[in-house]
Amino acid sequence: MTPIAWSYSRLSDFENCALLFKHKYILKTIKFVPNAATERGSKLHKQLERNAVRAGYGTAPVGDKEVLEAHPIVQAFIDRHPQIFVEQQWAFNRYMKPTTYFAKDVWLRVICDLVGLTVANDTGGEASIIDWKSGKYKPSLDQIRIQNIAALKFWPQISSATSALVFIDHKRSAPPLTTYREDLADEIHEFKDRAEAIQIAVERDDFPPTSFWGCRWCGVEDCRYCRR
Repeated sequence: MTPIAWSYSRLSDFENCALLFKHKYILKTIKFVPNAATERGSKLHKQLERNAVRAGYGTAPVGDKEVLEAHPIVQAFIDRHPQIFVEQQWAFNRYMKPTTYFAKDVWLRVICDLVGLTVANDTGGEASIIDWKSGKYKPSLDQIRIQNIAALKFWPQISSATSALVFIDHKRSAPPLTTYREDLADEIHEFKDRAEAIQIAVERDDFPPTSFWGCRWCGVEDCRYCRR
């Protein structure tokens, strides 16, 4: 059976409510509808991405107030890392080998807003990752763990990866997390087990509903927990 591609957001949706996952990603009866908050977040992300590129050329930042206030973080990040990458899209197959983002064998997809390497060549060093967040302060340890795994698998020469979520509306970051290469196998094993539950649910067509905080906004009308 073709592997079911997952990501941090898909795994989170599945573990919150398997029935919601089925409607969003398999039946596709739940469509993403942008609202003011998501459109604002997208705009700020684009400004932060642009300013990271501009800072690399020594150009002054532009954008909304929140973006300009976050620029010292961008500049300090760039000053510490000889190599910078923005809006990285990584994809891996079930053997955690890099593949293309929409390949038939893709199993894991990861997007990182800002990535830096501490060396300017292809040997040694460490990776650092920033993921920008707007809106509520809601840290996620799983997200930064998955980002670290992806960086370590994409760059087999690096010894560690450190990720942080930066909440620009709150002018603060969640505590960063560092993953070392010697711990990588255990990290991958845990997420493989969790992602395998998605594959099993698809093969068995078994997606039980779960009551969770998102039920009050859910669009799965035939679920007993919908809008509760």
